[in-house]
Amino acid sequence: MARRTATMYNTEVKGSIMRRTDRKYLVLIEQSDNGKYSAYVPDLPGCAVVGYKTIAGALRSMEKALRMHLAGMEEDGLPIPEPTTRGEYVAA
Repeated sequence: MARRTATMYNTEVKGSIMRRTDRKYLVLIEQSDNGKYSAYVPDLPGCAVVGYKTIAGALRSMEKALRMHLAGMEEDGLPIPEPTTRGEYVAA
């Protein structure tokens, strides 16, 4: 079964330069059956990375992917969506 964790990143694009802000995007991390990690941002469809041996590697790659994704949206004149996804753990 895939394992899922979450982390938040504060990001905003201004003139193709990433700056820290109060905007936080939830990043979900999943471990596949083969042990590799993937990460994606539910609020930004298509912003994902796959196939990393470690969570740290997936997160490093996601930081770059997130910057590139937002910069591409800005370059294309698309609105940058506000983050709306939140994550919580629930005991079962």
